[in-house]
Amino acid sequence: MGQNGIKWIQKGAKNREAYALFLHKSITQSQRKRWRAAAEITTWADESLKIARQEAVQYYHMSDNNQCNYSKDEVPFAEGVEDDGAKILTLGDAYEDEFNDILMTRVKQAGVR
Repeated sequence: MGQNGIKWIQKGAKNREAYALFLHKSITQSQRKRWRAAAEITTWADESLKIARQEAVQYYHMSDNNQCNYSKDEVPFAEGVEDDGAKILTLGDAYEDEFNDILMTRVKQAGVR
């Protein structure tokens, strides 16, 4: 896509509007047709789950005993515990650059669906 949407969006309202127009214009008729055909909520959820399960996304780690953890070394969130294990993840430029295209595709899909 060439434009980092995350960084554009952070620059202010005028740029958000310009970026929204940029995204709108970048959607092809073929994409619109395909995305509208897959507008069922279960399809949307399955697509998001598939993205979240990619190890590089760092959303969670599935342990050998089928437990959802924050990472190989971090246990899941435990509400009410003094050290609740809340996940803290700092996302830098490399992460934003790596997943920008996925993010922008999902934003465009949301606009069409």
